Amino acid sequence: MNLTAEQKKRYTAVLLLLLLVCLLYYNFFSGEEEEPAMRTKTAATPTPRPPQQSGSVVKVTSGPAELLVTEPLDLVSMNNKPLSQATGRNIFIYPPPPPPTPMPLAPTPTPPPPPPITLAGLNPSGVIARTADFMLTVVGAKIPPDAKAILNGREYPTTFINESQIKVAVPASAIAYPGALRVEVRSAQDASLYSNPLTLNVAEPPRPPYLYLGYIVKHNVHIAVLKSEMGEEPLNVRKGDLIDKRWRVVNITEQAIELLDVSINVSHRIPFTS
Repeated sequence: MNLTAEQKKRYTAVLLLLLLVCLLYYNFFSGEEEEPAMRTKTAATPTPRPPQQSGSVVKVTSGPAELLVTEPLDLVSMNNKPLSQATGRNIFIYPPPPPPTPMPLAPTPTPPPPPPITLAGLNPSGVIARTADFMLTVVGAKIPPDAKAILNGREYPTTFINESQIKVAVPASAIAYPGALRVEVRSAQDASLYSNPLTLNVAEPPRPPYLYLGYIVKHNVHIAVLKSEMGEEPLNVRKGDLIDKRWRVVNITEQAIELLDVSINVSHRIPFTS
């Protein structure tokens, strides 16, 4: 059969198209059937791996499949290695802290110089409050002739005896109350000449140990009834009487009785006790 050139071209194109379809079909369907077998074969016979260090993880890959192979850590060989050969850093080992910075020492304060005038003692060293005027003797060293005595910040008449002794006239008003008096000596002309302080103790005067229970008027005479705090029998006294050779009855009223301590010339008022 004689074919024209146009027909030959058409038959040739159809044959090429069929050949292309066959190739695509072969590659697509025959590749999926052989791939599982290849994977199984690869997994069954893993590829030899190079030697690894103890405790490492080896990853074997062949095509799409992957296989992880682990080995136990060789703790004995790791412990036998010196610290210098160990890799990495132990997070549980901390370097020692730096030594604390020493605090700077505070400078030692310079003690003040001693006073130019030195006082050593007082005579008397103590008195009783509410007593009379008295003369105080101050004993010391390097006392200037123009020295003046100061008690609790107040200056009192001073008599210079020598550089180790002066006399101070202390009035009764200065010791009207119990407490402590600060005694100092200073120069009247030179303020830089001063002394160390001394203390003059002023004590509370002794109190009469009696209770005032009442009084009786008989023949225009007032008789007071006292009782000792020690629990003795009541005692009847009149104005002017001397009790226990120390307490003189000075005055008697309904409200109180007044007794004078004749040893120190200090009076006391005892109120009426019901």
